[in-house]
Amino acid sequence: MLSKWLTEILVLLALGLGVACVCLWLHEHDICPLKAIKKVMRKMSFIGICVLALWAVPLIQYGSTKGGDGGTNNMQNVANVEMLPMTSSNTQLGNGNNITMATLITSTNTTRTITGDDFRRGFVMTRVGTDEAFDFAAPSNAVVCADWRAFGAATDWIYVALTNWAFQVATNDVDRLRIYSFGKIEPQIMEAGGEIATNYWFAPFMASLGIAPEANWHLIASAEPTNNYPLTTNNSLLWHYVTPSNTLQITWQNALLDRDTDTPLSFQIEF
Repeated sequence: MLSKWLTEILVLLALGLGVACVCLWLHEHDICPLKAIKKVMRKMSFIGICVLALWAVPLIQYGSTKGGDGGTNNMQNVANVEMLPMTSSNTQLGNGNNITMATLITSTNTTRTITGDDFRRGFVMTRVGTDEAFDFAAPSNAVVCADWRAFGAATDWIYVALTNWAFQVATNDVDRLRIYSFGKIEPQIMEAGGEIATNYWFAPFMASLGIAPEANWHLIASAEPTNNYPLTTNNSLLWHYVTPSNTLQITWQNALLDRDTDTPLSFQIEF
């Protein structure tokens, strides 16, 4: 990011120096573009000025709309992650796998081949379940975000660096993540220019969420005792854990949907 700012500053300085050189050259040769335009306008008739104005208006309008919706300079917001080979990151569905085009997906009732649309979308739905129970309590050796536990979080993020563990995004091995409190995960992939890539990210559930500080846990609905945290199951936490099967679980436990203590929400992504 710093290098990008320095580049922009150097470009602005170069442009300013170029404009100054042009102005100096015009002054030395006693050339005044504004006076020349004024002389031309004085010589033109009223009809000529009207014709010039009618010709200029469409050009101004085109320039002002270029880059709007559908314009060539417009970049649309894309919610899907696209990568080849596609990395499967399942929400409570199992382990992540690197999948090639020829791989078959086997679920409880169907077997099918991944299509080009699946790759363009960036993910594949492997199973849907209802009336299932999951335990989102943090294991005893899970890493809990201590700052959010103490102070809460709404639009905050943390960096997680993993030791002796990584997963693959495209051709990059990722062992460092930026995790947002509102449900977004960015793998920290370094581009050739030294900047972090922004076109890869995961969102198991992205919404207006709030992690409640420990002092306010008693205000959250559905309080029950647990073994891991003797207070209640309404602990509002962000934790991550490398499982014995060598997968990485990242869990938002009792994040408050719309920051409402009556709507705690738990969800998990597993790589």
